Amino acid sequence: MSDQRLKVTAEPWDWPLLGPADAAGVALLVIDIQGDFVRPNGWFGSMGFDLTAIGRAVDVVANLLAAARNGTRVHVVHTRQGNAPDLSDLPAVKKGQGGRFGFPIGRPGPLGRGLIRGQEGWGIIAEVAPLPDERVVDKPGFSAFVGTDLDEWLRSRGIGSLIVTGVTANVCVLSTLLGAVDRGYDCLVVTDAIAGADPGTAATVCDLVRYQGGLFGCLAPAANVEAALNELADRRT
Repeated sequence: MSDQRLKVTAEPWDWPLLGPADAAGVALLVIDIQGDFVRPNGWFGSMGFDLTAIGRAVDVVANLLAAARNGTRVHVVHTRQGNAPDLSDLPAVKKGQGGRFGFPIGRPGPLGRGLIRGQEGWGIIAEVAPLPDERVVDKPGFSAFVGTDLDEWLRSRGIGSLIVTGVTANVCVLSTLLGAVDRGYDCLVVTDAIAGADPGTAATVCDLVRYQGGLFGCLAPAANVEAALNELADRRT
């Protein structure tokens, strides 16, 4: 087999930290690109947020998916936030927070009840739809590591390096990133493949990653990640 090790030019150091990683030990993590977060008529859009930055990030993620799927052996993992129709898995505090803001989880809208499993808005959008062999992790809250078997699934496959993308930057992306770092994963945040309703939130997350010389991993634009993935494809037998 040809060399299938992945290295990305990044800051504050080239990623992965411990040197080029076997592609089979890497996962591209696509966080919560669901109708409720990215469509104007979804739960998030109904709050009046400008989704322009989120739309740009979705396009970037779609391109990264295409590169990862081109024979690289890199795993693809999608996450999907949603609660039970009876809200039995929604903590009372989170339910109260949503109610005070006026847009509680489960609120009816054009795409069904917001962030409720099985509703139209809960689904991952067609532009980044999972392939049959790609993992989909259903999570009841912000972090993909809480209330799921994601950690067990990754470890069982020898995956220790995560390429982090998705929405929203300051909530589910950040929560998942911190959970991954605490569990020992080497994380690369793709700077233009994350976004929030406020464009400043993605910049804030990137600043947190830079803290103390990369305490929470590395940063790279999608162009660098695509180039590295394309090199893998070129080297495959």
